[in-house]
Amino acid sequence: MSRQLKDDNGYSIPQVFELDGATVISVSATSQQSVAFASTTTAIRIAVTNHHVHFAVNTDPVATTSSSIIPKDWVETIAVRPGHKLAVIKGNGAGQPVISITELV
Repeated sequence: MSRQLKDDNGYSIPQVFELDGATVISVSATSQQSVAFASTTTAIRIAVTNHHVHFAVNTDPVATTSSSIIPKDWVETIAVRPGHKLAVIKGNGAGQPVISITELV
């Protein structure tokens, strides 16, 4: 379900967020979880460098190479719920991904 805001004419309104802390993780071939998102977090910004990653979001997520993908050198913003966590795993192939997770409020 989309949470994109619309004006009275049905046009999308870009959302602007306040940054609320960032975490940098070197991603491995084993699923790794972030800490739980703050009670004010409504979205996260995920920046990926060096190699693609797969991710999952939930209260106790496990990422697999079948999970949603973020390509290398890409930034993605996704809606999340407070208390949920992000799990990431390195995609197949050579390369060592590093991700930055920024909580947005």
